[in-house]
Amino acid sequence: AGGQESDYELSQIVIVPMEWDQERFGLGQKYDVHDGQQRLVTLCLMLAALRESFKGDDDKGTVTELTNMLNPPKVRKDDILRIQLRSRDNEMLTRVLKAEMDNVDESSIGKELRNAKTMSPANRHILENYGRFLFRVRSFTSEERVTLLDYLSMRVHMLVCVPDTPSIARNIVMSQGKGMDNEPIDDFKGLICFRYTSNEDDMQETFDNWDKLAATPDIENNIVGRDVITAACLLRASAVLRSKIGKNDHIFAFEAWLRQEIAGATTKTDGKDFFANYIEPASLALGRYRDLNHSEKAFSFSARARAGKVGTMIAMRLTFLRALTSSVGATKELEIVILELLLRSTGKGGSGGEKRMTLEQVDKYLNHVERLALWMALTKPPASKRYLRCFELLEKIEADENLDDDINYSSISDEEQVNLREGLVSFDFGLTPTGRKIATALLERLNSYTLFGDADDQEAAPSLSGNTGTVQLHVEHILPV
Repeated sequence: AGGQESDYELSQIVIVPMEWDQERFGLGQKYDVHDGQQRLVTLCLMLAALRESFKGDDDKGTVTELTNMLNPPKVRKDDILRIQLRSRDNEMLTRVLKAEMDNVDESSIGKELRNAKTMSPANRHILENYGRFLFRVRSFTSEERVTLLDYLSMRVHMLVCVPDTPSIARNIVMSQGKGMDNEPIDDFKGLICFRYTSNEDDMQETFDNWDKLAATPDIENNIVGRDVITAACLLRASAVLRSKIGKNDHIFAFEAWLRQEIAGATTKTDGKDFFANYIEPASLALGRYRDLNHSEKAFSFSARARAGKVGTMIAMRLTFLRALTSSVGATKELEIVILELLLRSTGKGGSGGEKRMTLEQVDKYLNHVERLALWMALTKPPASKRYLRCFELLEKIEADENLDDDINYSSISDEEQVNLREGLVSFDFGLTPTGRKIATALLERLNSYTLFGDADDQEAAPSLSGNTGTVQLHVEHILPV
């Protein structure tokens, strides 16, 4: 109003204090930016572009002023930039702020972008935007540049919020409606890659490995997708904590699982180790189990299970269980136990450490899981009871008990077995889509067992693994309608 320029508000930024080496850098403070990084980097790029444009005007005073704003001068101390990114994404920003790019023009930036095939997306965006700012301000007159600099220095404001801890910072950001599209797995990824990993190179390596695992699913190349990683983390957290995890408790359960595994590790373990030893193996095992093309060879990554009667029986059991857990909601919790057994069979990522479970043990435990699955599918017990049965079986697995020798344990009680038999007789399998899926799974399981038995009589057990050279046996099913 009245011909006066109004102030420009850049809203609130949220920063958290970090360690500061006063002996090296002198007075000052270092902060971790939780909200506002893009705005701060953009402002610095605009100031850097103005600095370069004033060089063309031979305005050494203004060039020095802008240089000091971006790279505060220190007396008898090391220099430090106003803002830095993670090492992988910081290369281009550092070069821009330190004025290490000579003869910058549209042609030189375009050439650098074309030649830098390994440039990270962040570095590429920084260089592209710096080029846009630079070409724009170079089209201004000297007076227009001074006016812009004065406006940025005196009229552009932002509210700075400095909470004491990262958790408070996250709550503040979330309360503003930002980051609401983030899922708990995204926050867990941040914890793993950055808070619980100390070495910066390890941070970026873990971050990249997580992104690769979470890309568009391609099981043959060990890529499972984001949803499978989420499911695997939930299943493992539930197994380790022996708890049903509520919808709003995911991130708390994830971190509790992380802390428990790190605390129980015999060697020093950080976020990088946790991803490699727990998250990645669990995600790959679950991805193979769930994938339709791997339903009969979920154990094919184990050389011990590629041939032999026990390996074939395990494959048949997993095929049946996958058919139920993928389509019958009342059996979904059993993936907690199934994933534990898959991991224990390899000696990596499970609760048994590096000790491998024998295939004979795996087969016997899966037999109990099959009984539970059929009982859950037909009788549909409440979720609390389903979780309880899963945790009871996990306790047996943890104790390394031979269930065949434990006459006091049965995955389902005598009464439940009677109810199950009655259910198999009276259940109207053709009434609902779920019922038809249960019927299909049962018939396929019976047929595979019959074929397996016939081959066993001939001393030539058929391979159901799906590997090259195996025979796929199929029987036509007459399904209820």
